[in-house]
Amino acid sequence: MTAPTCDVVDDTGVCAVDNNAHPGGACIACGGASFGDPSAATPTLTLDSACCSRCTMTLTVTGTSGLSTTCDATVGVVDTSLPTMTCPPDRSVTCSEIDPAVTGTPSPTDSCDGGVDVTWRDTASFDCASGGLITRTWTATDDCGLTATCEQTITVLASPATGACCGIDTCMGQMTGVDCVNAGGIYQGDDVPCDAGPLDGSALFFDGVDDWIVVPTSPTLDLVGRSVSAEMWVNRSSTTTEDRILEGSGLFVGFFSNQRFFFGFLGGSFPNGALSNAPYLETNEWHHWAGTYDASTGETKAYRDGELVAEDVSTGVSQVSNLLIAARDNRAYHGGLDEIRIWNEVRSQADIRASMHTTLIGSEPGLVGYWRFDEGAGTTVTDLSAHGNTGTFVGDPQWQATSLDSDSDGSPDFCDLCVAGAGSGDVDGNGRVSPFDFFDLPDCLLGPGSPLGVGCECFDFDSEIDVDLRDFAAFQTRFAGP
Repeated sequence: MTAPTCDVVDDTGVCAVDNNAHPGGACIACGGASFGDPSAATPTLTLDSACCSRCTMTLTVTGTSGLSTTCDATVGVVDTSLPTMTCPPDRSVTCSEIDPAVTGTPSPTDSCDGGVDVTWRDTASFDCASGGLITRTWTATDDCGLTATCEQTITVLASPATGACCGIDTCMGQMTGVDCVNAGGIYQGDDVPCDAGPLDGSALFFDGVDDWIVVPTSPTLDLVGRSVSAEMWVNRSSTTTEDRILEGSGLFVGFFSNQRFFFGFLGGSFPNGALSNAPYLETNEWHHWAGTYDASTGETKAYRDGELVAEDVSTGVSQVSNLLIAARDNRAYHGGLDEIRIWNEVRSQADIRASMHTTLIGSEPGLVGYWRFDEGAGTTVTDLSAHGNTGTFVGDPQWQATSLDSDSDGSPDFCDLCVAGAGSGDVDGNGRVSPFDFFDLPDCLLGPGSPLGVGCECFDFDSEIDVDLRDFAAFQTRFAGP
């Protein structure tokens, strides 16, 4: 008698199942035996992480003769089990008691074995004298990047005015209509970078059918054997298809049909790159995505809004071809893109965070392609790295202005980038250069030739794309005082 055979047909499949549950039959198949769902064969799983991003399944198949055979399959599993969280009860407090240490914090749980990070965001409308309301939105994020939210309403009781926002001086003023974000117990204001999208100017939107950009091959985009980094701002219009953002020059960057982000390379064995553990389902929101590859070690990483979301080892670029932005055909990208950058070096996480909200000069070492998409009209995009890698439209990508409301809270406010415009000195857009605007100046005053930080274009009075002592002198002449 002969034992049945057990062959893994596809060991790169991805099954969207709850954590610690075994994949369905679509991920593996065995020759010589028919059993339907693999549970009939009692598979065992060895998890490589709390999220089970890659699991080893040992499958035992027993034939009609009674003889058994085992085989192993490496199966990707997406955790779809969201964390759970109950908000603390609504509270009524005085101005001095609005800290979560007083109003309470949630205790989230999750089926992943790892920890759950909790952050909170306040949308407040009150003043110290009359009181008002704070809507505190809590967000729990598990190790797989999945989130759950809940809201707590805090009633602020009237109390005598105490100066700068009841002691929360980074929010400034009386907080009426102000949108503040907590980061490590500090209200977001001058000291903590605000949520932001791409800088003001224009972006390009693609229809997901027959719109893309072609950048011809060139010596500077020949990345074979080189370290590579790529960055871009992404605003997806749908999450039901496979979206390729960059394809060509050996690069392969975008979202698979399961909505997991991938930064990697054409050719080689899958996955030849870094694939995120979690799917990303946001639409109509700007997010910054980046990927890096170190040719000396093979280390490949992917970042979302400056945070590491995936890492693996890959073989890098092995071929050269035209670079396609927004890809093509049945994988064409649907949504907005802005500020696409390609480097022939490894960008550190600190490098990515430092420049993601700024424009570049174009002469930075290692920068081999830089498309800002600020032309606003026409059918070509200029490579501002000065290497001449001009891109040409295919189809009809649409130009669209990027908004001053960079955190998408419905109104331009001090949490947005330079509301009153470059060279105004008026960060919060209230019509005057005041102490609040001054608080942002020191972080921008980096000297001649230094890149502009978030909102720092407000202080570039001489339009030299930096903030130096001449700009400081111009600020002083415009300063109106309290």
